[in-house]
Amino acid sequence: MHKGKMKVFDNLTNYKLVRKCIFALLFIYYPLIIISILIASFLGPEGYSIRTNYISDLGSRHYTIAPYLHNLACIIGGILLVPFSFYIIKILISTIENQEESRKLTQPVYWLGIPALIFSIMGNLTYVGVGIVNIDLNMNSIHYMLAGMAFTGFIIGGILIGLLILLFDCKISKLIGLYGILVPILLFVIFLNTGMPLIEWLLLFSIIAWQSILAIKIFYKSELIPDLHKN
Repeated sequence: MHKGKMKVFDNLTNYKLVRKCIFALLFIYYPLIIISILIASFLGPEGYSIRTNYISDLGSRHYTIAPYLHNLACIIGGILLVPFSFYIIKILISTIENQEESRKLTQPVYWLGIPALIFSIMGNLTYVGVGIVNIDLNMNSIHYMLAGMAFTGFIIGGILIGLLILLFDCKISKLIGLYGILVPILLFVIFLNTGMPLIEWLLLFSIIAWQSILAIKIFYKSELIPDLHKN
């Protein structure tokens, strides 16, 4: 049973698989979000704008002629991020453990790493749910609950990963860790206090930027690339 679980984990965190997922995000998820905004803005029944409309409105037929694009983007994005979430925790922890001075701090590393993984996966899976239970199917406010859980998972996961980067030698700039800790949560607090749609969009963009920067560092910094896949 243990060997079976390890095999699943190894397959899920395979370098080539995770890299393909990131490229799929780049060429499928990002274009879907951009195209859905453009269609809603120029062809939507009510003239969609990120300044005055919330993200979830993109998944409603009341604001766009193609709500399925945004809903599909959420589903695809959430699924593709699952292997990346596992991989980033795996690579950060293994990088820290390989540092001589960090070996005695293994337990605190796992105290941050495991919850970071749990919250990140929560964000990924509930983001899939946002696409499935879109705003037009908002039964008993389930859509809003899923959206809140998705943001919460991404933000707390980002804070914990940021703390790993900030407190330990992960071969990643401390400024990137600081970004993950401060920027999304600051925007989230502002959004909770103002309710402004533009701030919600900036929050999403800050999370996308954070994940993109991490992906670039992990896949293009030689110290973080597994020896097997180095040229």
